[in-house]
Amino acid sequence: MGTFSRQADSYLAYMKEMSKPEPDANPNQSSGPSALAILRVLADTPTHMMPMADLLRVSGLSISDYAKAVESFQTAGLITLSGTVEQLVQLTPSGESVAKVIP
Repeated sequence: MGTFSRQADSYLAYMKEMSKPEPDANPNQSSGPSALAILRVLADTPTHMMPMADLLRVSGLSISDYAKAVESFQTAGLITLSGTVEQLVQLTPSGESVAKVIP
């Protein structure tokens, strides 16, 4: 039983260490808008849909962060893109579920 106790103590120490916040790579970097803002904005619209250019503007993200987030969310099945002239971004049912738990 002593061995189990040491393992439990080691695991507890490990979990405490893992729960510590990691230091920022650049402490002077400002914390800007999160990519999750895209999901929140779409969830707050009545149709859960918005033109891509409008969503970029209201998300507050840089164009490169926005593009990465849209690609990632589309791959994850959280949003869909439709339209040819003006692309629309629409929240999927999975995206709605995720948006509900975003603080």
